Amino acid sequence: PPPRGPDRAPGLRDPRVGVAAIRTARAGLASEAGTGPASGRILDCLEAALLLPWDAALALEAATLEDLAQTPEAAALCHLGRAERRVLPPHAPPAPRLARLGVMGAAGAPLAGLAADAGLAVTLVEADPARLKAALAEIARHAETAVAAGRLLPAARDAAWARLTPAMDTAALAGCDLVLLAPGADLAAAAASTSSGTVLALLGRGAGLAGARAADVVGFQPAPGRLIEVIATPATASHSLAVAQALAARLSRLSVVWQAPGGVAALVMATGRAAGAHLASRIGAGPVAAALGAAGLSMLAPDQHGPAGAETLPAPQIVARVLSAMANAAAGALAQGLAASGAEIDLALVVGMGFPRLLGGPCHWADARGLMILRRDLTLWAAEDACLFAPAPLVSDRMSAGIGLSA
Repeated sequence: PPPRGPDRAPGLRDPRVGVAAIRTARAGLASEAGTGPASGRILDCLEAALLLPWDAALALEAATLEDLAQTPEAAALCHLGRAERRVLPPHAPPAPRLARLGVMGAAGAPLAGLAADAGLAVTLVEADPARLKAALAEIARHAETAVAAGRLLPAARDAAWARLTPAMDTAALAGCDLVLLAPGADLAAAAASTSSGTVLALLGRGAGLAGARAADVVGFQPAPGRLIEVIATPATASHSLAVAQALAARLSRLSVVWQAPGGVAALVMATGRAAGAHLASRIGAGPVAAALGAAGLSMLAPDQHGPAGAETLPAPQIVARVLSAMANAAAGALAQGLAASGAEIDLALVVGMGFPRLLGGPCHWADARGLMILRRDLTLWAAEDACLFAPAPLVSDRMSAGIGLSA
């Protein structure tokens, strides 16, 4: 039965208090960029729960849900949800073995601590005693902070600590299923201390993956969000990719696989920034920064100290040019086989690079707008900067085949 009178939650017992809080929240939404329509409609539902008869409030909620399900923002979120399910490691057997993790270099201590918390046996190797001691102290400090905040139980902390083995000799890496090599760690020494089939993951590095045991070597690049980029070369074995992605999953991270040394997401973001800078040189940095900020794309805004431009451009066109350049860069990466799908590029940008979820990513944005429009615009703008806007051949190919960039 619906809650009424004293059975209502404390915040619903006094409608005047609730309505005042909703009014404050609405005022806050007006100053936030990229919130989308759902936030305001949720406040409408809360207000209805305070002021309307219960059945009428439920009817409004159902109608609101039906309305919002048809919005572009809902389509973007569904697109990202499907992409996230696709990048999760397969659960069908045989699952890649991942019981013992090696970490080579004190700089890998944070990941060593996370892996121990996740139930993996971890061997942390650092030849310098002082650096090893400092790394262990860092892991312990993070664990104590988590316990104090209630995120970790003392028993779980103790169990994780028992799974962590410090060592100063690379021989201790024998028997590991995967070894993370922090920047500066010796790949040759790790290869000599482990057997063929042990995955050697270069932490934070995507270049120089070829060489000894090239099939076992991957790049492992944690992004600022909950994304890990796994970097492969044509020589990388599928088993190595599966083990690296399994580690990302154990760390509660999403992972995508790129065939590009620096990663595809960074390439697409750099193109967006370059497009913003190009527009700033024509119309001034202020209008470009304002337009991108209002769209939730402030991470692509140029330096606002630039000179004012002689031209003007409406804000929607500024955003469209930047997103078109990014979609074009993604199409180029797909054509080169650097990424498996545009959906993975979109997901990586949202999860790891701060791209707004409600836009769904540049590939989804281009698909929703139409690839014919994208090609037309890019062809028109290519006269300004061919490097940014000359249409990638894949745009025409996908358009002719009736397939979107995010497919």
